[in-house]
Amino acid sequence: VNFNTTLFQQPSPFHRAWMIQYASLHHGIVTEEYPFQMRQYVVWTCGAFGSCSGWANRVLGMVSALLFAVLTDRAFLIDWPDEGRTDLRLENFVRSDYIDWRIPATFAREYSPYSQDSRLLVSINLDDPLRPDGQGLRRFFRSVSPDELPEQVLWIQSSIGWFIDIWRNPHFTAARCERGLDHPDFAFAQLGHMLFRPHGEVEAEVSRFLQQSLGRPIIGVQVRLKEVALD
Repeated sequence: VNFNTTLFQQPSPFHRAWMIQYASLHHGIVTEEYPFQMRQYVVWTCGAFGSCSGWANRVLGMVSALLFAVLTDRAFLIDWPDEGRTDLRLENFVRSDYIDWRIPATFAREYSPYSQDSRLLVSINLDDPLRPDGQGLRRFFRSVSPDELPEQVLWIQSSIGWFIDIWRNPHFTAARCERGLDHPDFAFAQLGHMLFRPHGEVEAEVSRFLQQSLGRPIIGVQVRLKEVALD
């Protein structure tokens, strides 16, 4: 990936067009302006059982889920586990310039993951919560057709990435091409740009860091040892 020209560049007007169109669709669904039969959702959550993993893993799962929502014309919501602490809510740190992904307070009661019109897709091994079973979810998205998912709400409980599996699924090729998504790295960058921008104190910290770096390329390296999820 050419980071100078791909990840940190603002999307062109051509590529912003599908983002604006999706934002309009998302808004029409969450505000219930669209008729009931057109109101479908993808909800990302990392759930219980200690399955939330780290922030980077969660981002992979959220961006993957957003790609799926975009390609299937569903609104995208995030059910962030704040453990009852309002200061830990995701919207305190990041927001989107395009969509409001905050889940309404009553949504989980109205559209339970176990209700008739919902489906829960899980990437954890309930017998051993410390060993995520992500391969099954990856295989699922590698071959599933949108016609196989008629439920109004799809809850995706995942802290892994399956972006490339959707990308390679031939059932979604036409939808990708219609939106001009022709390269996975660039598409991931676009979706990340669409989903998150710094907010509040984080925005101030990022601005300060960028000013100090004076635009110089910076490479960060994370070394992880004996990580169960990577076995």
